[in-house]
Amino acid sequence: MNVSLELFLRILLRSLPREGLPESLQETKTSLLRNALTEMPTGAYVHGVLTVNCQQEPHSSTNPALAKQTALRNLQMINLARKIEFIANVSIIIVAMLLVIVLTKQYLIRTTQGETPIVDSRQSRIGSKTAALNINWSQNGQTLLLAISSTCRYCTESAVFYQRVVNGNTNTTIVAVMPQTADDARKYLDDQKIRVNEIRQASLESLGVTGTPTLILVDGNGIVTGWWVGKLSTSQETDVLHRLHV
Repeated sequence: MNVSLELFLRILLRSLPREGLPESLQETKTSLLRNALTEMPTGAYVHGVLTVNCQQEPHSSTNPALAKQTALRNLQMINLARKIEFIANVSIIIVAMLLVIVLTKQYLIRTTQGETPIVDSRQSRIGSKTAALNINWSQNGQTLLLAISSTCRYCTESAVFYQRVVNGNTNTTIVAVMPQTADDARKYLDDQKIRVNEIRQASLESLGVTGTPTLILVDGNGIVTGWWVGKLSTSQETDVLHRLHV
């Protein structure tokens, strides 16, 4: 029986990229192929086709010594094929791990500082006292703080939802809290067509905000009753609108 390894080695070669591999992996790839070729018995590489000759020698059944030798050679060829298969699988795993590491690093580098992706809306801040912003909570009855920034991509992507909030709101005071100057903050809100009742310049960290955008719902006693972080999902947006009676 002839077992061809040509297809296997082609798969191994194609599984490893030709360029961009670390030098250590390039050396491993070269060494693997060199060993695979040098360990083949004489005559195994014929006319550009790499094969393992496991065919029984003629008349080996009448020659016990020859039959034993042939069986031993066949066993060696099978072990060699298994060894190459194992090394190929390990190489593929290593390449996959390197790819994951590279993609992860690229994602972390491209993530803009201060922006927060979609996260769970419920936070442990609910029930706590809101930091002082010189806001008369009791007079407002219910206040929604929009902790946003003009440099936050997720804030801009959420502008359409904020328009729905302010346009449909009737009994909640909406205050935009931004780290930018009052003029810059107002220009940003005007550009995004977000009409709020007040604009406050303050450090977002002073509110306990770790990322933008963050929506904070405060009752008449200055107690946090709702806390949503990041670009909201459809169900989270529905929750906010329900709490505001919009």
